[in-house]
Amino acid sequence: MRTHIGLVSLLFDRKPEGICTGRLARALLDRGARIALYTSTKASQDFEHPALEYLVANHRPRDPRLLFRLLARWRGDTPNNFYLWGKRVERLAPANGVPDCFYGRAWPHGSLVAAAALARRHRRPLMLHFSDPFPPPNERHPDAGFMRDLQKIVDQAETLSFTNAETVDYQRRFLRFEASRAFVLNHVGPPARWLGKPPESAVFCYLGALGEHRSAGPLLRGFHRYRREDPEARLVFVGASRAYLESVAARCGGLAGVEIQPFTQAVFEKMKAASVLVSVDVDARPAIFTPTKLVEYLRVDRPVLALTPEGSPVDRLLSRSPETTVAVHDYDAESVAAGLRRAAAIGHDESLYRQRLAAMRDFDPEAVAGQFERMLDRAL
Repeated sequence: MRTHIGLVSLLFDRKPEGICTGRLARALLDRGARIALYTSTKASQDFEHPALEYLVANHRPRDPRLLFRLLARWRGDTPNNFYLWGKRVERLAPANGVPDCFYGRAWPHGSLVAAAALARRHRRPLMLHFSDPFPPPNERHPDAGFMRDLQKIVDQAETLSFTNAETVDYQRRFLRFEASRAFVLNHVGPPARWLGKPPESAVFCYLGALGEHRSAGPLLRGFHRYRREDPEARLVFVGASRAYLESVAARCGGLAGVEIQPFTQAVFEKMKAASVLVSVDVDARPAIFTPTKLVEYLRVDRPVLALTPEGSPVDRLLSRSPETTVAVHDYDAESVAAGLRRAAAIGHDESLYRQRLAAMRDFDPEAVAGQFERMLDRAL
């Protein structure tokens, strides 16, 4: 691949979408691509590669947002929460010339807006990636003006990529685009890690944020029910808000056996200290999410328990490796406790984890980069 890609990612190597974008960029560079990375002062710039060029614009100020929305409308631009950043990005010029195409990765939505503006300015094909759909099924719908603006960007794009087939079908309820322009582009899985034997006691670990739309309540209630038969069991939250967890725990059995640890970049150390890795899917219909953390969990030698609606993308992914994973479809305390019990009983058989990795080859960097090349063939 000799293509020069203008990759637009406001949060490159930060937050779930930025981390996914960073892994994709590395996979494309490994296949010979050149990348002009349009990003922000909010992103990480630690990664270096001879074929990667950073083009960085300041993401501040962002307020007053009402004023920026009015300014965008007055100037005929697309309003977004990083309006000034996007206008600055439009003026950046790569040292190696204009890229062959522009690929905007969202979330945030501002990355899509900036990529569309760059593609128009330089008369190059536009490609878009939706890490989450618009609107999410479990959140308040955006106003009609937002969706009209987004439709204009979608109309401009040659290709659109999504994290699973369910999201493609869902997104077409709200935005018009031909099925031939839509591609499923998996998260790039990190390198496999062999963490060795887990602790003998039951240590359930949840990594990442929780909140209104991804509640800790079912997990906490189920854990306290499970702990009646295993009083030494622990439930560790890494990176979730302490204030939020304490508030939910007050209604769901308290914090006995629960540890709340701060965010860390050393996630594999936390995984190593766990006997079971836990994921909580949004309890919403349709079920369309493929959490980044789940792909990361499945690349290490630990059992995985997921609270997820039946038939969801997560459920389908876990079904590839039923010997080392447990899917709980009912979010009541008894079902969650039974799932925790089954997951804690899974042994540490290395051959089963090697089979799990083999079942996930379509998440390997080479496989995802190959799918991206098929998108490029369509766009160019």
